[in-house]
Amino acid sequence: GGGGSSSSYGRSSNRHASGPVFPGGPEFGTTYEGRVTGVMPFGAFVDYGFGKDGLVATRNIGNFWVDNPQDVLQSGMQVKVLVQGAENGKVRLSMKGLNPHITPP
Repeated sequence: GGGGSSSSYGRSSNRHASGPVFPGGPEFGTTYEGRVTGVMPFGAFVDYGFGKDGLVATRNIGNFWVDNPQDVLQSGMQVKVLVQGAENGKVRLSMKGLNPHITPP
């Protein structure tokens, strides 16, 4: 036999980032309406109303594989973006599942 009682200290709370990404900025996990301002080989820049464009990485454009973002996106397109987080002052966005009008090339 073995009396292994596992006692866990503290609460295991998954700390989800919440609140604004930067002061007065967008909230983590929130969806915003935006407009594509630039399309690059590595993703697209979207202006979503906070004075800074966020970056949607190629892998986060849609629920399908995108080889070249320029195949599916153009500057000026209206898109919905989800704020995923921030890195070095740059905001990471995702468009997955939010834009039914964006389809594979």
